[in-house]
Formats: sequence, structure tokens, C-alpha cells
Amino acid sequence: MSDNGTHVVSKKAINRDYINEVACSLFARQGFARTSMRDIASAIGIRAPSLYNHIGSKEEVLNRIILAMFYAQYSDLIRALTGTENPVEQVRKGIVAQIQFRIAHANAVVVAARETLELDADIKTEVLNLRNRQYQAWADVVERGVRAGVFHVPSVRLASITMYDFFNYLEINILYIQENIPDQELCNWYVELALQSLGSHS
Repeated sequence: MSDNGTHVVSKKAINRDYINEVACSLFARQGFARTSMRDIASAIGIRAPSLYNHIGSKEEVLNRIILAMFYAQYSDLIRALTGTENPVEQVRKGIVAQIQFRIAHANAVVVAARETLELDADIKTEVLNLRNRQYQAWADVVERGVRAGVFHVPSVRLASITMYDFFNYLEINILYIQENIPDQELCNWYVELALQSLGSHS
């Protein structure tokens, strides 16, 4: 560690993943607009001109962070939902997967929630497509539950969006980090709320 508190790493250790991690932390803490390439370089422990040997701009880094987050989030949700055909169990597993993801990737989730409008147009389109695929995955679950008579909702579409957006990153941060509520307790609480919102008595 240098005298100013930044981490000094070898050139060999500086790669895109490490730059993404450092930049993501800065974007989450102080916002994308207020974070400069100099800030990112300083946090890594190198000079700003050297950072351009690895990345072209902070916009490039933001694109990678948010796109990677959405792909990982989508993958986690699909993996959880495909473990069973029971719609009630799918809700349980899907909600747990989403909460655990938001806890494990808190900085990236914060950045995505705040900075999606700053993305390049093609990246934004891809991100919104991934979000819509998650909406559709939830819609399939809700519709299956309605057909089975275990869910009772006025709108499958609205219910599916609710399942995806059931909790925001600020709420999770407050409950998990500030209030020290264990993740399993959070999962149980939100699962029950989700099932109630779907009109399930399971």
C-alpha cells in the first residue's frame, strides 16, 4: 500500500477484471459522473496515463460492469427456476437467488440501478433485453401457478415485473448491512411477501 492509502499492484496483476472491480466500487460510492480516470488509476495505484494502456475510457468500463452484472443475474435466476416445475417452489428459489445475488454483487447492482442511462445505445439495448428475459421467466412461473390454481393475480405481466423488482438495492443494503439482518432471514421474509402478493396460501 502506498503512502496515500491506495493499493499498489504489479503490472501483471492489472487486468480488466481488477479494473472493473476497482471502478465499480468507485462508481457505487461516488457516482459515475464524479469518478474520473484519474480516480480509478489512483485507487489502483498507478498513474492515469498508464491506465489507458488497459482501457480506453471510463464509459467502456461502465458498459462492461453493467452488462456482466445483467448476464450473471439472468443466469442465476434461470438456474434457480429450472430446478423444479412447482411454481411455489420456483418463487421460493427465484426470490432467494435474487436476494443472494444482490448481496453478493452489491456494488454492481447499485451502479446498474443508477447508471443504466449512461450506457452506450447498443449496450443499453442488450441490458434491457436481459431484463425483459427475466420478466418473461417470471411470467412463465406466475402463469403456471395461475393455471394450477395456486396463484391468484389480476395481471400476470404486472405480477412478473413485481417478482423481479420486489426489493430494491437500498432496501437490501439497509436491512443486510446496516441492520445486520442475516441473509437467510431476509430470504424467508421476502419469499413470504412474494407468495402473499401472488395470492398463494402455501
